[in-house]
Amino acid sequence: MSLSSTDVIYPLLLANQPTNKSINKMGVIKITTSNDYQYAINGEGVSAIEFCAPWDEPSKAISPKFDSFSESDKFKALSFYRVDINDAQVPTADVAMDSGVKLAPQFHFYKDGAKVGEYIGSSYPALEVRPFDLVLTS
Repeated sequence: MSLSSTDVIYPLLLANQPTNKSINKMGVIKITTSNDYQYAINGEGVSAIEFCAPWDEPSKAISPKFDSFSESDKFKALSFYRVDINDAQVPTADVAMDSGVKLAPQFHFYKDGAKVGEYIGSSYPALEVRPFDLVLTS
């Protein structure tokens, strides 16, 4: 089995997360294990998690926008994560099932370990305004 640079880099990124999320500019981090997911939802600050299926047209449409949010100064206080709900090589299907994800794309928002929002769909304005407004003001 050969490892890609992604297989090596993402676990290192998760292990070296900054404790001050206000300086987070790491882009979207791929969740590949239950431990990664637990870290993402239980961390300090706000975490935005995208559950997607890469073959799904709505997921393909909204993922680049989610990526751009992760690099935006407007959302610099958030940490961004992605779960591929159909990746049979990693246990992310279990993560999606445990999270109650039945459709993709779906977005969950956590603040200091508590779920504070959810959005299902691929509307850019709805993703940008409703859930992010909810977590930034809660």
